[in-house]
Amino acid sequence: LSGGEYQGRVIEPLDHQEIRYAIQNILDDLGKFSAVAEKRFLNFETSSPGSDIDQQYDWLFAGFLKSADQAESMLRRYQASDLKNYRRSGIILLIISTLTAVFLTTYLYHLNKLREKHVAEIEGANLEIEDKNKSLDYLAHFDPLTGLPNRVLFIDRLQQSLIHAERNDELVVVLFLDLDRFKNANDRLGHHSGDVLLTMVAQRLKNTIRSEDTVARLGGDEFTIILSGFSSEDQAISVTNAIAKSIIEVTGETYLIESREAHVTSSIGVSIYPKDGDTAEKLLMSADMAMYHAKATGKNNYQYHSEELNRQSQARLQMEIDLRRAIKRNEFYLDYQPQWNLSNGNLSGVEALLRWNHPEKGIILPDEFIPCCEDAGLMDKIEDHVFETAINQYAEWQKDGIDPGRLALNISLVHFQNRDLVDSLVHTLTRHNLKPEILELELTESVLMENTDITHEKLKQLKNLGIHLAIDDFGTGYSSMSYLLNFPIDTLKIDRSFVSRMDSDESAGPIISNIIFLANSLNLEVIAEGVETQEQADFLYEHGCQYGQGFLLGKPIDKDKMTSLLLQQAGDNVSMLDASRKNGIVKH
Repeated sequence: LSGGEYQGRVIEPLDHQEIRYAIQNILDDLGKFSAVAEKRFLNFETSSPGSDIDQQYDWLFAGFLKSADQAESMLRRYQASDLKNYRRSGIILLIISTLTAVFLTTYLYHLNKLREKHVAEIEGANLEIEDKNKSLDYLAHFDPLTGLPNRVLFIDRLQQSLIHAERNDELVVVLFLDLDRFKNANDRLGHHSGDVLLTMVAQRLKNTIRSEDTVARLGGDEFTIILSGFSSEDQAISVTNAIAKSIIEVTGETYLIESREAHVTSSIGVSIYPKDGDTAEKLLMSADMAMYHAKATGKNNYQYHSEELNRQSQARLQMEIDLRRAIKRNEFYLDYQPQWNLSNGNLSGVEALLRWNHPEKGIILPDEFIPCCEDAGLMDKIEDHVFETAINQYAEWQKDGIDPGRLALNISLVHFQNRDLVDSLVHTLTRHNLKPEILELELTESVLMENTDITHEKLKQLKNLGIHLAIDDFGTGYSSMSYLLNFPIDTLKIDRSFVSRMDSDESAGPIISNIIFLANSLNLEVIAEGVETQEQADFLYEHGCQYGQGFLLGKPIDKDKMTSLLLQQAGDNVSMLDASRKNGIVKH
């Protein structure tokens, strides 16, 4: 169009306006097409066939080819005419053809590259999907920590074993295993070491069972085992006893984790097909019941399922239903038992005691329903109600000018481990305008045994607030002297079982006197439970026990009677014991 040099020849500008216009159209169309083509290549992976950019691309490409065809026809038509420099027309035609060929070649090259890229990506995606499917299938059937079958695969294998056993008239045995005190080891060593401990347990279990048996991890520290191929119950029991004993032995051996020792034991429940269940779920549930029975009978042992266990389980289930209903219907209430000074009979405090007024069974004492509450996860709700009710009652007594002394409240392991316990207590006491010093929390030795580092820190927080701390039922549990040295305890409570045996068992007196001597030497207060006779009270006082509670002073009574008793003592200026006798609470 503008002239110039080409292969050493001077080319004059084209002076034919119609052809100039046709060539300019080619250049314009080529520019538009190039812009859309570049945009389409850049968005090729995300654009869909038939999109706007695809349609625009096809339309412009068709326009470009049409303009090129028109220019080529025009040049050929005028080749024999009087155009100047015929050679120039041939060069223009060559350039147009070359541009078209180059562009089409480039387009096809890019398209082929994109196709190859997409094929590679699809193949890679297929391999990735295949790997993910394998991984998902593994996670769906195996425990990622131990590599053992999980609950899904365990149930499937158990069902297959039952089908085979039914066809061949055989027996199948299910073992349900739970590690004793694993939580304590996990908290002490850390969760990573706890995971290592579980993998070591899993390996020991795999090494203990037969090659044809299955061991699985249901979750946490729970494992299950399938033993199959037994032709008689005697054979099944004989093999099961041998394997269960071996499991208890090997799981109880010391574990060395990163140069630190860990110790756990096993409680095992056993169920047998078909007498303990004809489905996988029933067998597992029966073995689970038997395992809890093994826990209740001292742990580190194995127990078989029985009809009696089934009856107990059904009763337990019904009690759990009743307990949840009782919370909604507000069937719980508190009685209060006086605690008094053995030297003068005056009030030193009151203990709040939980009662359940069952609509059909009447009054139920805590010993009957607390274990079920703990298993059902209801203790927090119930003890929150106890704490709120007792502290509110104490505040009412103070408003009426009555001083009940110290308020003793029992606290369970579950409630003590609640991370909000300290803040909740502070909030409740502050809301009722009460000082923390009025409160005494009674903890069992099982509470102190759990996770000693965290326990010590929480006890220190409570102690710093001014709350008194007592060990309840001292002497009936592990009675480790380290508790008295390491924990900020204020009071020991001698269990009623020792006091009640004083008249019939000669060894009870020396045990009690030694407990009192130990407590006094550590500057701890001592309170005896279950004091029912004056002789018992005299013995306790003579040996240094400062406080007592029991039927000698009075049985637990409701808040109204307790209020009357407190007013009687304050108004008549008599001892608590005399006030109790005047109100008929103590009878001789």
